Amino acid sequence: MDLKSRTSVSIEQKVSAPPIAEIEKVLRSPYTVKCTGERPCNNCFSDQGQCEDLQKPDIVSIDIETLSLEPNAVVLSIGACIVGTDKTFYATCNVEQQIRAGRDVSKDTMAFWSTQPVVFIDLLTDCIQNPDCTLLVALTRLEKFISENCAEPPLVYSKGRLDFDVLEEAYKSTGANTTVDQFRIPWTYRGVRCLRTLIEAAKIDEANLPFRNPDAHNALSDSLYQAEIIELAREELGI
Repeated sequence: MDLKSRTSVSIEQKVSAPPIAEIEKVLRSPYTVKCTGERPCNNCFSDQGQCEDLQKPDIVSIDIETLSLEPNAVVLSIGACIVGTDKTFYATCNVEQQIRAGRDVSKDTMAFWSTQPVVFIDLLTDCIQNPDCTLLVALTRLEKFISENCAEPPLVYSKGRLDFDVLEEAYKSTGANTTVDQFRIPWTYRGVRCLRTLIEAAKIDEANLPFRNPDAHNALSDSLYQAEIIELAREELGI
């Protein structure tokens, strides 16, 4: 067998090997866009260029309010919604239980809340009136909300990494004594998205949006406001 033939066989063997198949499986995840119509298709690897449209992922908008900017911050509330639907989630969390557990309270963040006294008092009142909603309970409910309303691990948007850092740390630390199946982070690292980056890419000026956030620093209101921006920006970008 000449060198050209041996090379051809070698390449064919490599392409058909299990590792390549596993890579293709990952690339065909719900984060993959529609068939390109090319031959071969870069998305579905079809030589025909006529594959079915791949399912687009569900999109979740998330916002939290905290007493610190550290990953182990005390969480006051969690708001979320499934973008493009009327499905929403909101929970306030038991603050005292978190402080006893050693979660962080920042002087700088408390100073910020002092400039928002009405909002902060209302939020703390909700936390106090719902003492049974511990951080563990709130996170469990959030996981259930996302898993029941999203067919696949969703794309999750928030303004920056802070909300994800806090929630992911909370899932890991609070769920230390629970089973993996019972307590899991309801998104993957590949699904995390930054709303600020999306806004910049779509060249959106928030000051000139045709809609407003009616209740700033309310986690649910913030998540709904973000959802409107997400829809607008993704439409502008054609994604």
